[in-house]
Amino acid sequence: MVNIRKFVGLLELVARQSRAYLATNVFYGVMFPIAFILSFETSIRSAQVLAGTLTLYIFMNVFIGTAQSTAFLKYSGEMSLLYVTKTPRWMIVLSFVVYQLASTLPMAVGLVFLGETLVPIKVSWLPLLVTYLVGAMYAFLLGTALGLVTSLRTANQLSQVLGWTFSFFAPTFISLQSLPPFLRFLSLLEPTTPLAQELVNNLEGRTSLNSMLVMLAYLVVSMVLYRLAENRVT
Repeated sequence: MVNIRKFVGLLELVARQSRAYLATNVFYGVMFPIAFILSFETSIRSAQVLAGTLTLYIFMNVFIGTAQSTAFLKYSGEMSLLYVTKTPRWMIVLSFVVYQLASTLPMAVGLVFLGETLVPIKVSWLPLLVTYLVGAMYAFLLGTALGLVTSLRTANQLSQVLGWTFSFFAPTFISLQSLPPFLRFLSLLEPTTPLAQELVNNLEGRTSLNSMLVMLAYLVVSMVLYRLAENRVT
């Protein structure tokens, strides 16, 4: 019961913290992706634009939001207070994960339903949800690591720069095969590339073992980076 009360309290803390970014979250989480899809209504020819929008949605919300929220918790002293009260670290991380998924997954599903009215797609829902969860997990861990090792000001700036870079300077709205060969390898260094490519596969009723393996590799790397960042501040 004690752990349950602590966990509920952590969820309330995360929710209160998110209110500081409510306007930004509403814009990037609701208005921006819908407007983005509708603006391509007359030019969409495949699932690539929809997959790119979902990728953009994940990194604009999960990565940026987590980095900035974590940095603020550290700046305000609330992160230190949680450690002092001996709150398990896994519980702190889990509360952030649960809140992020609860606040973003329904909208992502809504975007897919909206895209179905504009794009000729055949959605494989279970693989799509797995892809979304894996992508959101490593976006969350990368954002948390960034927020832990940087100041509030740096986290706010750097998360925006990296979030937009990962969203547009990678083959998210175009296929990986359309890039010149020497750029394909470089694009794999960006975490959004395998996510966007696998989302395309899922939206067209397919799955790709290669894309999923690369995503799992990014998940492992993000876990390592998170652990290194956590050890640095504790």
